[in-house]
Amino acid sequence: MSLKLEEASAWLHVLRSFQVRSGLFEDEDAVDAYLDERDAEPFDGKWSTAHDVLASLLEALPAQQRDDVTQLQGQAREQAYLTVIQQTDSSELAAYASDDVGLIIGCLALGHADAFVAQMRKAYEGGEFPA
Repeated sequence: MSLKLEEASAWLHVLRSFQVRSGLFEDEDAVDAYLDERDAEPFDGKWSTAHDVLASLLEALPAQQRDDVTQLQGQAREQAYLTVIQQTDSSELAAYASDDVGLIIGCLALGHADAFVAQMRKAYEGGEFPA
Protein backbone atom coordinates (compact mmCIF):
# COMPACT_ATOMS: atom_id res chain seq x y z
CA MET A 1 0.00 0.00 0.00
CA SER A 2 1.28 3.45 -0.90
CA LEU A 3 0.99 5.86 2.00
CA LYS A 4 -0.17 9.44 1.54
CA LEU A 5 1.90 10.97 4.34
CA GLU A 6 2.35 14.26 2.48
CA GLU A 7 -1.42 14.75 2.19
CA ALA A 8 -1.88 13.93 5.85
CA SER A 9 0.96 16.28 6.82
CA ALA A 10 -0.59 19.03 4.72
CA TRP A 11 -3.81 18.71 6.71
CA LEU A 12 -1.77 18.91 9.89
CA HIS A 13 -0.61 22.34 8.70
CA VAL A 14 -4.25 23.36 8.14
CA LEU A 15 -5.04 22.20 11.65
CA ARG A 16 -2.40 24.53 13.09
CA SER A 17 -4.66 27.46 12.25
CA PHE A 18 -7.72 25.84 13.87
CA GLN A 19 -9.82 28.34 15.78
CA VAL A 20 -12.84 27.27 17.81
CA ARG A 21 -15.80 29.26 16.53
CA SER A 22 -16.52 32.06 18.98
CA GLY A 23 -19.32 31.33 21.45
CA LEU A 24 -19.40 27.62 20.65
CA PHE A 25 -18.53 26.51 24.19
CA GLU A 26 -19.33 29.43 26.46
CA ASP A 27 -19.53 27.37 29.63
CA GLU A 28 -19.02 23.90 31.07
CA ASP A 29 -22.69 23.00 30.50
CA ALA A 30 -22.28 23.58 26.76
CA VAL A 31 -19.21 21.33 26.69
CA ASP A 32 -21.03 18.61 28.68
CA ALA A 33 -24.06 18.75 26.37
CA TYR A 34 -21.82 18.44 23.31
CA LEU A 35 -19.90 15.50 24.76
CA ASP A 36 -23.15 13.76 25.73
CA GLU A 37 -24.38 14.16 22.15
CA ARG A 38 -21.19 12.62 20.80
CA ASP A 39 -21.41 9.67 23.18
CA ALA A 40 -24.89 8.82 21.89
CA GLU A 41 -25.97 7.11 18.68
CA PRO A 42 -25.56 7.51 15.81
CA PHE A 43 -22.30 9.46 16.25
CA ASP A 44 -20.67 7.08 18.72
CA GLY A 45 -21.35 4.00 16.60
CA LYS A 46 -20.09 5.64 13.42
CA TRP A 47 -16.95 6.88 15.17
CA SER A 48 -16.24 3.46 16.67
CA THR A 49 -16.73 1.73 13.33
CA ALA A 50 -14.40 4.15 11.55
CA HIS A 51 -11.81 3.68 14.31
CA ASP A 52 -12.02 -0.12 14.10
CA VAL A 53 -11.64 -0.09 10.30
CA LEU A 54 -8.61 2.19 10.56
CA ALA A 55 -7.07 -0.04 13.25
CA SER A 56 -7.47 -3.07 10.97
CA LEU A 57 -5.92 -1.24 8.03
CA LEU A 58 -2.98 -0.12 10.16
CA GLU A 59 -2.45 -3.62 11.49
CA ALA A 60 -2.17 -4.93 7.93
CA LEU A 61 0.69 -2.55 7.08
CA PRO A 62 4.35 -3.47 7.25
CA ALA A 63 5.85 -2.37 10.56
CA GLN A 64 7.77 0.63 9.18
CA GLN A 65 4.73 2.06 7.38
CA ARG A 66 2.58 1.50 10.46
CA ASP A 67 5.19 3.31 12.57
CA ASP A 68 5.26 6.23 10.11
CA VAL A 69 1.50 6.63 10.29
CA THR A 70 1.25 6.26 14.06
CA GLN A 71 4.07 8.78 14.55
CA LEU A 72 2.22 11.31 12.39
CA GLN A 73 -1.00 10.55 14.28
CA GLY A 74 0.80 11.17 17.56
CA GLN A 75 2.05 14.56 16.39
CA ALA A 76 -1.41 15.51 15.16
CA ARG A 77 -3.13 14.34 18.34
CA GLU A 78 -0.76 16.35 20.52
CA GLN A 79 -1.19 19.45 18.40
CA ALA A 80 -4.98 19.14 18.46
CA TYR A 81 -5.05 18.60 22.22
CA LEU A 82 -2.90 21.63 22.95
CA THR A 83 -4.79 23.84 20.50
CA VAL A 84 -8.22 22.94 21.89
CA ILE A 85 -7.27 23.11 25.56
CA GLN A 86 -5.70 26.54 25.06
CA GLN A 87 -8.88 27.84 23.46
CA THR A 88 -11.50 26.13 25.64
CA ASP A 89 -9.80 25.19 28.94
CA SER A 90 -11.57 21.83 28.65
CA SER A 91 -9.27 18.83 28.87
CA GLU A 92 -12.16 16.51 28.06
CA LEU A 93 -13.05 18.40 24.88
CA ALA A 94 -9.36 18.49 23.95
CA ALA A 95 -9.10 14.71 24.41
CA TYR A 96 -12.08 14.09 22.11
CA ALA A 97 -10.60 16.43 19.48
CA SER A 98 -7.27 14.66 19.80
CA ASP A 99 -8.91 11.30 19.15
CA ASP A 100 -10.81 12.72 16.17
CA VAL A 101 -7.69 14.20 14.64
CA GLY A 102 -5.80 10.94 15.08
CA LEU A 103 -8.57 9.16 13.19
CA ILE A 104 -8.66 11.79 10.43
CA ILE A 105 -4.88 11.82 9.97
CA GLY A 106 -4.77 8.02 9.90
CA CYS A 107 -7.39 7.86 7.17
CA LEU A 108 -5.66 10.57 5.16
CA ALA A 109 -2.27 8.86 5.49
CA LEU A 110 -3.70 5.57 4.27
CA GLY A 111 -5.79 7.16 1.53
CA HIS A 112 -8.83 5.53 3.13
CA ALA A 113 -12.03 7.25 2.04
CA ASP A 114 -14.69 7.28 4.74
CA ALA A 115 -17.69 9.62 4.48
CA PHE A 116 -18.05 9.95 8.26
CA VAL A 117 -14.38 10.86 8.72
CA ALA A 118 -14.65 13.33 5.82
CA GLN A 119 -17.55 15.05 7.61
CA MET A 120 -15.48 15.31 10.78
CA ARG A 121 -12.60 16.79 8.81
CA LYS A 122 -14.87 19.37 7.23
CA ALA A 123 -16.26 20.34 10.65
CA TYR A 124 -12.79 20.99 12.05
CA GLU A 125 -11.80 22.95 8.98
CA GLY A 126 -14.80 25.22 9.67
CA GLY A 127 -13.94 25.78 13.34
CA GLU A 128 -16.67 23.39 14.46
CA PHE A 129 -16.61 20.19 16.43
CA PRO A 130 -18.28 17.19 14.78
CA ALA A 131 -21.44 15.76 16.31
